[in-house]
Amino acid sequence: MKRQDWLGIGPTALLLGLLLTPTMSRAGDVPVDTFSPQQAPRGFATVFTVEGKKLKDVQAAEIVPPEGVTVREVRQLDKAKWAVVIFVEESASPGERNLVLVMKKNRSAPQKVLIPPHSPRISDLTILSRSGNHAEVEFTIAVFDEAGDLGDKPRVTTELRCSDATLTTGDPANEVEKKDAQNYLIKHRSSDKVLATFGQTVTATGTCALEVSLEDEAKYRSNTLTAMVSF
Repeated sequence: MKRQDWLGIGPTALLLGLLLTPTMSRAGDVPVDTFSPQQAPRGFATVFTVEGKKLKDVQAAEIVPPEGVTVREVRQLDKAKWAVVIFVEESASPGERNLVLVMKKNRSAPQKVLIPPHSPRISDLTILSRSGNHAEVEFTIAVFDEAGDLGDKPRVTTELRCSDATLTTGDPANEVEKKDAQNYLIKHRSSDKVLATFGQTVTATGTCALEVSLEDEAKYRSNTLTAMVSF
């Protein structure tokens, strides 16, 4: 008597289906050198940067599984660097997804994207002062922390992009003022102090783009705010 396979699918076909699922790396996938960030909070659009020497002729991007997530834009930043903008609905299920770049003849290796179960929300980015000599910017942000796990010193990440230099920093917040159980005001200063310890300095000139985000104690990432800063 012939054995009935599960769901009518033979073991060979089932094995091939598993091997070809887009959430797993396959032979021939184009490697990715750098990918950031690794999280996408619900209710916001997040810009991912994907870089790889062999990432050419990118036609589209896919999120697997796609439920609750929309790819809004794919654009080339440099010869081997691409930006992918995705929007995550408030109703999207938390957990890991995979982002894949689709090219004319092949696909990139899948990159894991975490949709956190909760995330701090930041707003009201206000520039207090700036100094071009050390690419230093002092600012405040308002934080809404529904989960109540922001912590005493949440990690603040900044990226200052100028025409001739980019400075990325990640440090515990300088000052955290708790307004009530869920609302905070954070004051922070980003600068090239880490590079300066190695005898390097970054000088900011002209108009630069400042991006700010933070992580709570669970290392869940907030949305990102952007402001233009003139030096």
